[in-house]
Amino acid sequence: MKRVTVVLSLIVIAVSDISACDCVVSTFEEEVEKSKKIFHGKVISAEYYTHLIEIKKVWKGEFLSDTFKLVQGTNTCEKRVFRQGWEYLFFLEDSSVINCSRTNLFYVTFDSFLLDGIEENYNKDSATNFSDEELNILKEFLKHYNVSVPDDIIDKKILFAVEDSVVSKVQYFKTHNWARPFLVDLVSLEPDVYLLWLGTNVESSLEKIRKKLELK
Repeated sequence: MKRVTVVLSLIVIAVSDISACDCVVSTFEEEVEKSKKIFHGKVISAEYYTHLIEIKKVWKGEFLSDTFKLVQGTNTCEKRVFRQGWEYLFFLEDSSVINCSRTNLFYVTFDSFLLDGIEENYNKDSATNFSDEELNILKEFLKHYNVSVPDDIIDKKILFAVEDSVVSKVQYFKTHNWARPFLVDLVSLEPDVYLLWLGTNVESSLEKIRKKLELK
């Protein structure tokens, strides 16, 4: 009976410990505000909860060198671990990644777009080229919508639109929501410009966008 009581007590303690960690998913803005460090890093070694990370780009926080030692598992709110050789976009509260952090594989998250800042007054002259890293992210993003990426896109410029409005790259990805029934398409506007569109009615939107941009 005593043994059963001890086991039950341990279970209660464990459950209490887990329930004490409230896991609340933050919006992008909330995560940026509460994070002490935000960076793109590659895991160069990983042993259980200890990781050595090569820092590739920093958006927030300061580092003393180009590597960072990330230690997880100090409590039930920091149980996430990361695979050696993989690259992530890290959001750190204090010096660790919490369970509900937006931290994700670098090439499958569009948060890096949002971190690069908001630009305004977009028109057809605002089309920009993508870097190789951005194209990798874009390809993963479009794969979810069965939209193929043409081979010549690396030589083209890209505009962004939500419904019938041309928007910044940042605004485009802030508007996108996996849970909403949006359509996504990649459309050739001019010989050197593609339009990455998001909305509910592509034909109607494209007609209005062409008129706004004075395209035939």
